[in-house]
Amino acid sequence: MRLLRNPNDDVSLTRIINTPPRGIGNKTLLALRTYAQKINRSMGEVLLELGSGAQPKVIENFPGRATAALASFGERFNRWREMIGRLSPVNLMDLILEDISYQAYLDDGTEEGRERWENVLELRRLAAEFSEQGLDAFLERVALVSDQDTLEANANVPTLLTLHAAKGLEFRVVFIVGLVDGMLPHSRSFDDPDAMQEERRLFYVGITRARDRLYLVYPQNRSAYGFSEPVEPSRFLDDIPMTLLDESQTSQSGRRLTRVGSGANLWQEPQSRSAPLIEPRYRPGMRIFHPIWAEGMVLNSRIQDDDEIVDIFFEKVGLKRVAASLARLEIRP
Repeated sequence: MRLLRNPNDDVSLTRIINTPPRGIGNKTLLALRTYAQKINRSMGEVLLELGSGAQPKVIENFPGRATAALASFGERFNRWREMIGRLSPVNLMDLILEDISYQAYLDDGTEEGRERWENVLELRRLAAEFSEQGLDAFLERVALVSDQDTLEANANVPTLLTLHAAKGLEFRVVFIVGLVDGMLPHSRSFDDPDAMQEERRLFYVGITRARDRLYLVYPQNRSAYGFSEPVEPSRFLDDIPMTLLDESQTSQSGRRLTRVGSGANLWQEPQSRSAPLIEPRYRPGMRIFHPIWAEGMVLNSRIQDDDEIVDIFFEKVGLKRVAASLARLEIRP
């Protein structure tokens, strides 16, 4: 039901796409994920297109048996989504349970099987309480009914959750991690003002979950396919008033965040640096080879933090930014 509300929720999709088994194995799921990444869409969006009668150029990306299995589930997916505004949460749940024969899948006649099905019936009873409020209110309630509710108030343990699931909760100390452009805000929101505002609101939700102290964390580099590449801090960090910030750090844009109370509360330009100790090796237009991404062309190169940062367009995966000391690049004639 979370997936119906948000077809871009690839985590939920991965959990349910072959439960109960419907002929969508790991190879088919990999083909779906690869094609979705290739066209910069979510797996759920591709499934919806397959279920509504995709164009031949889409179908040819999947083997014959895989196409039939994906299209069959995509048809159900489309039909369930059409019912969101017509059915109450409990009736929508009943439709899904019947369509996928979930009781027969869970209740195998054993005591454990009966307990599994009773858990579903308990969730159904909760859904029946939201006939007036609708699906969104039900999903928000379910997100909050978690192990968090069973913890002792003074339990000295961390709680790990997503920003979406944090609504309605509050903690004394909060860490928001992964604050890089492309994650928050998500790369899909870059060209959509409405989506960008929604990402900003989501970040605000995370900020307001903290009562006493908030840590905003981002890495200088991220690992992808076993190789590290530089990243840009989230653009939302630039919008936070300096008077609210503690601890001195330097962003990759070269601006310095100064500790509160030090006498400076504005962005300051960094002091001039001495000439780099290394010379650029890669030039625009140069052909290179990467052990994972294969052939590529250098678009730009610069020296940063005693390393050479190279922007490369690869024929297989598009634009990548890599650190030359880590990427194992080979110059091709």
